[in-house]
Amino acid sequence: MDSEIRRKLFAAIEAVETKKKSQYEDVVCELFEVMIKKLRSGATQKEIVRALNEEGVAISTATFRKLFENECDSRDIKIDKAKKGMARYSA
Repeated sequence: MDSEIRRKLFAAIEAVETKKKSQYEDVVCELFEVMIKKLRSGATQKEIVRALNEEGVAISTATFRKLFENECDSRDIKIDKAKKGMARYSA
């Protein structure tokens, strides 16, 4: 392969934009332990989202659920969607 073509290919790949991280992903990650503790003790996702919103984190329930489920996956915490409340989350 020609060195000029190789250089252009490298430049093109370097210019590829990676998926933008959600602005709330870090919040969910940082607060995960306290949130899972509260959910396991009976709090609801809506209550947690309401608390976040009251403190200036304008996150929707759907976005919270998606980010929280992703964080559970990364920590090998299983979510049983057929169950309600604290019974949903198990290590």
